[in-house]
Amino acid sequence: MNYVGLVNQNLGKRFNGYSPIELLQIEMEFLKSCGYKLPLQTKNQSKKQLLKTFYLKV
Repeated sequence: MNYVGLVNQNLGKRFNGYSPIELLQIEMEFLKSCGYKLPLQTKNQSKKQLLKTFYLKV
């Protein structure tokens, strides 16, 4: 989490009812379900390959 996220988390701010850490956890699960491997690195599959895989699953 970056500096702004940490400040907002420590101040107890919420965005649409979610804390910054909860938003990151939701995003992490979404990316995993789309086939991304976390942490994101340049060695992971290309975006085109991921989209192709995703649309074949649907």
